[in-house]
Amino acid sequence: MALPAVQPKHLTTEEVIVEAHRRAVTTSPAEIAKWMQAVFGRNLTALMSGVDNPTTITRWTRGTKPHPAHLARLRTAFQIASLIEIIDDRETAQAWFMGMNPILDHHAPASVLANEPETAHRVMGAAHYFLAHG
Repeated sequence: MALPAVQPKHLTTEEVIVEAHRRAVTTSPAEIAKWMQAVFGRNLTALMSGVDNPTTITRWTRGTKPHPAHLARLRTAFQIASLIEIIDDRETAQAWFMGMNPILDHHAPASVLANEPETAHRVMGAAHYFLAHG
């Protein structure tokens, strides 16, 4: 799935944050699932979304509606990944999500979202730090 191109050099930090949020709330669940699956694979997308069976992600890409709790987690991960992609690129978003992050006590952002979804705000904070400081 290709999202609309954004020229980050012309956006302020606040505009990048708002654009990532806009994408998260206006993109359909099926399109989010397709994008997340393309970027992170089905298994990692399932983990971050809180579902046990990765084939659930495939069903979402085909239009099955996620449970609201799973959709909230999917949108959160998508919003954070979009923010990273807007300021850099898809490969950086992949690496950022899977790498040990010093802001998150050296845990990978994907792991925090998967295992501690109630602390997703910490992952967003780490993304904002990355946006500001690289």
